[in-house]
Amino acid sequence: MSVGFCQWFLVFLRQGQQQKSVVHLHYHVWPDMDVPSDPATLLQFVRLVRAKLSKRGGPITVHCRQDNHKKSLFRGVHSTLSQ
Repeated sequence: MSVGFCQWFLVFLRQGQQQKSVVHLHYHVWPDMDVPSDPATLLQFVRLVRAKLSKRGGPITVHCRQDNHKKSLFRGVHSTLSQ
């Protein structure tokens, strides 16, 4: 599914009798070594992640191809909205 600024995939993993699902959310409008052209999309993305988390539960992993500042900013916004 694509929401303009985000794609998400549901992946099922099976190991023996155990099956787990993983939701992969991809915020693809943040250019490398730059800032998003519209910061509102970042807030929408964080809210989408929070909605998926509250609905499905489970841990969250944030990764970034090039810039660790993106991970830190995402965690900061997520943490601030949690308070």
